[in-house]
Amino acid sequence: MSDGYDPKEALQNLEDAERLWIETQTEDGYEVPEPEHPDDHSGKFLLSKPKPLHRRLAAQAKRECVSLNQYIVSLTS
Repeated sequence: MSDGYDPKEALQNLEDAERLWIETQTEDGYEVPEPEHPDDHSGKFLLSKPKPLHRRLAAQAKRECVSLNQYIVSLTS
C-alpha cells in the first residue's frame, strides 16, 4: 500500500514499495513471479482428451443445444 501528496509522489512511492517487496522476497529466498499481462491470454487453448470423453461431451452438448466449446466453457466457469 502506498500514497502521496500528489499523483506523481504516489506513483513514486508505489514504485519504491514494489522494489522493496521484490528485494525482500528475493533476500528471503522466495520466488518472485513475472507479472502477467492481459494480452498474455488469448482465450484459446488446445486440450487433448480421450476419444470416449470427447464423444460423451459432444453428446451432452448436443442435448443442451450448444456447441461443444460452449458446453465445456459452461462446465469450467
